[in-house]
Amino acid sequence: HRVDNFTSPVTAYLEGDDIDFYTINCGSINTDFIPVSYVGYAVKEYENGNKDKKVNPGEGLYLDVKSYNNGLSAFLNVSVLLSTTSNYVTIVRNTGTMGNIYANEYHSLTDYDDTESGCSLMAGDYFGNAFKFSVASNCPSGAVLPFTLTFADSSGNSWTDNFSITVQ
Repeated sequence: HRVDNFTSPVTAYLEGDDIDFYTINCGSINTDFIPVSYVGYAVKEYENGNKDKKVNPGEGLYLDVKSYNNGLSAFLNVSVLLSTTSNYVTIVRNTGTMGNIYANEYHSLTDYDDTESGCSLMAGDYFGNAFKFSVASNCPSGAVLPFTLTFADSSGNSWTDNFSITVQ
């Protein structure tokens, strides 16, 4: 027997007078949710740069990224790994830390201020916390460099987000 007169999305199947099994329709689950997501980036040249704060062929750059906690819980001791599939990029320093990122807060590799307007990219002299990469001198202007950020916290959670930078 099937019982369908429930007001919630539950369907019960009866065997005699006992429920044999039931199904619950929970609706769709958003699998695209990223707990901590990429918000933006800033670069600063450290080698062969023209100080335009843009990515140009032949430059070595610091890369700072800003992230936001979209969730309702804190993520503690967040580490970030930078990777790319571009043959034009050599990553010199691919790891960084963002510390604890509480719900609805922003962090960058160089600044832990938790507000969007207060969280700076390339804050102060904290370039040692930023990623480092170089762009091949034969990289054409207009090339789009894809990057992946892999976030991990001290509880073993991990997730990824992607962004790209266009070479000027």
